[in-house]
Amino acid sequence: MGYEEAHVRSGLTQQFTGVLRRSINKDGSFNVQRRGGSWRHFHPYLALLNMSWTEFFLLVLVTYFAVNALFAAGYYMLGPDALAGGDAASPGARFMNDFFFSAHTLTPWATGTSHRPASAQIF
Repeated sequence: MGYEEAHVRSGLTQQFTGVLRRSINKDGSFNVQRRGGSWRHFHPYLALLNMSWTEFFLLVLVTYFAVNALFAAGYYMLGPDALAGGDAASPGARFMNDFFFSAHTLTPWATGTSHRPASAQIF
């Protein structure tokens, strides 16, 4: 099989006869759409880039509260003597103390206080 036969069989010499459309519209938006994708085709970075500022800030806010609630639940399960402020009047108030402790410890200034057993203190 010669070069010309292989080239003809590959379809590279045939001309496309369909309607040609732009892949990027005049306004800068993409004209290409994926179909039939699965969860493996989800790219978090690209999803963050393509969402609006309102959606982005809402996602950051919801994620912040969800992470703090998760840690607050963990602190709550440690018991009332694990954190300062564990002597709250109700379980809800104690959970809120744990929530704010979590919020304080996730910030750069980390002003939360905890009561560790003397055996766990290094300094």
